[in-house]
Amino acid sequence: MTMSGSKNQTLKSLIDAHGWLGVIISVALFIVFWAGSIIMFMPELHRWAETPAHPVDPAANDLPMATVVDNVLEQYPLNTEEHLTIVRANAQRPYHIFYIDLLGTAGTTTEVGTESPVTHPQDSVAELRIDPKTGDIVGDLHQFNLPDFLFRLHYDLRLPGGVYLVGLVTLFFLVLIFTGIWIHAPKLFRHFFLYRPARTRNKLLDMHNVIGVMSLPFSLMFALTGLIFNLSLVFQIAIALALYQGDIGTLLEDAGYPVIEEAVAGEPMDMSAAWQTISDLETEYDTRFSLMRFHHYGDQNGILEVYWQDETRFIQGQERYFRLSDGQAISENVRGNNVMRQGLEVVAALHFGTFAGFELRFLYFVLGMGVAGMIVVGNLMWLDKRKKQATTGTHRFISGMTLGGCMGTVVATSVIFLAERILPLDWVDRGEWIGRLFATSLSFYVIACCLSPQPRQMIRYGLFSSGVLALLTIIAGWVLYGSTQLPLWQDGYRAVIGVDLGLLAYAVLAFWVARVLSPRGIQGLAQNAPSAT
Repeated sequence: MTMSGSKNQTLKSLIDAHGWLGVIISVALFIVFWAGSIIMFMPELHRWAETPAHPVDPAANDLPMATVVDNVLEQYPLNTEEHLTIVRANAQRPYHIFYIDLLGTAGTTTEVGTESPVTHPQDSVAELRIDPKTGDIVGDLHQFNLPDFLFRLHYDLRLPGGVYLVGLVTLFFLVLIFTGIWIHAPKLFRHFFLYRPARTRNKLLDMHNVIGVMSLPFSLMFALTGLIFNLSLVFQIAIALALYQGDIGTLLEDAGYPVIEEAVAGEPMDMSAAWQTISDLETEYDTRFSLMRFHHYGDQNGILEVYWQDETRFIQGQERYFRLSDGQAISENVRGNNVMRQGLEVVAALHFGTFAGFELRFLYFVLGMGVAGMIVVGNLMWLDKRKKQATTGTHRFISGMTLGGCMGTVVATSVIFLAERILPLDWVDRGEWIGRLFATSLSFYVIACCLSPQPRQMIRYGLFSSGVLALLTIIAGWVLYGSTQLPLWQDGYRAVIGVDLGLLAYAVLAFWVARVLSPRGIQGLAQNAPSAT
């Protein structure tokens, strides 16, 4: 075999491996990029979902936190041996978030939306949203579950062991990036702007290549940081066993996550004095604690853990531990002082684009959606290439699973956006229905694609359906919350209407692409296209 023949064979093997690996992980990878792109606007999605149903008056003053805590703990008895965690309201989210380790079977309370006392099971945690202006409990944290569901979908596909699965998919995606670079390296710059509209396969290949090259820095960064997040757990377990002999506490301490343990004294403490201590500490550090975690709240041995963002440092926060009895510092951890923790902060900021403003997050969104589109185009090319080699039934099944899985994700996402708007607020397990509707819609669409004699046309049907659902979501929002949405815009909560505008833009784009993909649209493009050179 000549040198040229050997190179051609190597290139052919790489192309085959690239195609097979791509189609195998395509659905999972598409879901990760699709959901990951949407959660670039997670703060806006939280405000869009929550604030129309429970508007907060920005002109009113916040109640003292001590008053708010006392009101909440009257209804939700705290287990003083455990924790009370408070994430304070801010510009991103207008509610306080409370995590309360409940007393268990010994205590009863009245749940939001019920009239009779409810006994909480042992080790249960109440996760609540609190109006900072009135102190009212406005609902369970998971009542509006859309943003958090999409985050989990991106992180672990909402599957058991999904963290490791996504880690493996990310690892294979990294392999796809390197094989793609190797395959196209000789013609990377010469064919960068090449677009051959005369033949469908040429168009698909050129689209795939151009999107791949333009998004390459983002894709590489995303793959590396995602790999660190998802597979680092495996390495942490190995390190804990090999180097620390299973001593997780020492491992966390060295990694910059100190574990503070203090026995309960069993002696109650005047918390009004403790809150004054907290106020004095905020004055001393010239900040407002964004997170407060109380260890043994109301006990003489109570400990306060606080966190705030350090505006003088790049994407770094500060964390302190104090005794509630006298405000004395127990342990101090400036996140920038620990290489391990600082590194994870940087990785997280790079992955989610939180080190800059809205413009960067929008760029991440566009690039992420571009990669999602590149995955679908790659699937179409692979299916076209294998069409003559596979039986009709096998080809239809693979087409249905890959194209149906990708397009079904788009349709299912549109379904849960609509559900977030129209499901009754007092519906039991309202947040859980988001996941159920997503899984049902995705499964239905995959089955429909597998049974369809033209799986490729299901892309067009899915785009059209998701566009209609997006419009219905906007209409439902204005019908149900029209009286509050305009005042929210005037009060500075512009994300509510902003998300609606994003849904409208998506609907217009989806209808246009669906029209282009119709048989008449494709025929028109072919007639108007210049001859390939």
